[in-house]
Amino acid sequence: EKPARADCRWISFPMIDLLPPPVAMRQQAASALESARRDGPVLVCCALGFQRSAGVVAEWLVATGRARTPALAREMLMTTGRPVHLAEAAERAAS
Repeated sequence: EKPARADCRWISFPMIDLLPPPVAMRQQAASALESARRDGPVLVCCALGFQRSAGVVAEWLVATGRARTPALAREMLMTTGRPVHLAEAAERAAS
């Protein structure tokens, strides 16, 4: 939910926690992320901050060529020092 006085553009992709989102939704979110980057910094978040948001960023990393595979995108996210819980099955399905 967008904070009341936030001066930003808000794009929401409702996803159920602990279930892999549909591929089309991940692709749409990654596309929106890339488009939003043209306007400046982007915050990608979810309630827990380590599954849904990480999945969108991983999808974006692969879609934009920053990571060759979902597994490499996951490794990149893990190096940030924040907990990331992406199901390996979902990674395999995305590749």
